[in-house]
Amino acid sequence: VPALKRKSIIYTILVLVMIFVENAVSTDFISRCNAEIDKFLEESKFKKKENLKSYVQFGKLWAHVSQEIKEEVLAALRPHFPSERPRYTVRYQIHRIGTQEFWHDHPYSFAVSLYLNDFPVQWGGRFKYKPKNGRWKELAVSPKAGMMGLINYNEVHSVTPILETAEYARRAINIKGHRYASIVKL
Repeated sequence: VPALKRKSIIYTILVLVMIFVENAVSTDFISRCNAEIDKFLEESKFKKKENLKSYVQFGKLWAHVSQEIKEEVLAALRPHFPSERPRYTVRYQIHRIGTQEFWHDHPYSFAVSLYLNDFPVQWGGRFKYKPKNGRWKELAVSPKAGMMGLINYNEVHSVTPILETAEYARRAINIKGHRYASIVKL
């Protein structure tokens, strides 16, 4: 394979592994998600993830989205998914000041983050990723409202610390495409 073809193959593999789509959902949908998050915070529906996994330094908050939001976000983002999965987990995630995630991967077919607010680079909270084969350098992206990031093939990723300069928490919807449907015992 000539060098030029080899480079384009490598680029294609990189694109299939990690993709970002800006304006993946409407601003109205983002507003409804943020309103639901505010409601869930008032109702204390969020759970704290305190050192349950070694890659989470401090507690981040999470809660399952409503069925209406789940159906709408899956319908909007499904065309970008690498494959149809039999089961999805769809949750809100809030990274508060001091929260970070160390390098890790997941046992899922793929994972998606849909960012619900802009998060300037000087506040931290950057999404970092690098392919497992280590051929490419580490890459980082600052979240923007409506931007979707998709990791395929369980690529290694992290979230940089949310800094004291942040004026608000980093909000996202996290979707995990499970490899298999749940087995139901009759």
